Amino acid sequence: MLGDTPNPPPLPPPVTHGNLALILEDDPLVRRALVRGLLGMGYVCQTASSLSEAQSIVDKLTLAIVDIDLPDGSGLVWAELSREENPTTRRIFFSATEDAEVIRKASALGDFIPKADGVGAVLARAQALLGRPTSSVPAPPISAPRAAGAPLAAEERKALGGD
Repeated sequence: MLGDTPNPPPLPPPVTHGNLALILEDDPLVRRALVRGLLGMGYVCQTASSLSEAQSIVDKLTLAIVDIDLPDGSGLVWAELSREENPTTRRIFFSATEDAEVIRKASALGDFIPKADGVGAVLARAQALLGRPTSSVPAPPISAPRAAGAPLAAEERKALGGD
């Protein structure tokens, strides 16, 4: 029956100047929430969960959301190395670090948002940096299929900055 076939998801927008983002984050729930939120703003997203994965991404990025504590090193290393390749890329560091010196270095390379502030704070900052209208960003769902109106899992609430 025609009504039983779900509609395919919409295709992402074509990669154009001003809408390519990298999310360098090792936590899959946080990474997925960031991707969904940025897709809602019209971004095409590339993801990496480690420095070694991120090194292969050489596209002209508009935005990079970077975790600092990664399995194979510091996201600050990627940010410093990528400055020459992508000098106009806006960087948002999203990390649980409390090391004042690391936070100072991150703030010199971009914006720093503590993970305790949640994914919503990163998406709001991305909007402010890039001039995206705030009304275009839906609340980022981060789990695979869930019935409309179903409550978020505890991990999802935590990734989104909830209780």
